[in-house]
Amino acid sequence: MKIHEILAVLADDEVSMQGLNAAIIGIRATKSGNAVTFLTDGLSPADLIHGSDKVVIALFIKREAWDRERAKERS
Repeated sequence: MKIHEILAVLADDEVSMQGLNAAIIGIRATKSGNAVTFLTDGLSPADLIHGSDKVVIALFIKREAWDRERAKERS
């Protein structure tokens, strides 16, 4: 299943979104990738320790496409 197919069938109260660019508080390159630290209220330390009722994914969108679609929403 493609991401747009999943998102199309979810209700608004079943998904939330947070832009991470402004929430990043640390980043460093490692041998296996980049370690990024960010602030969120989307889950708690207890969620990570005891398991959460959420599935967390990172979705990377090209800025040009993001800006284009946001402009359509505002007009």
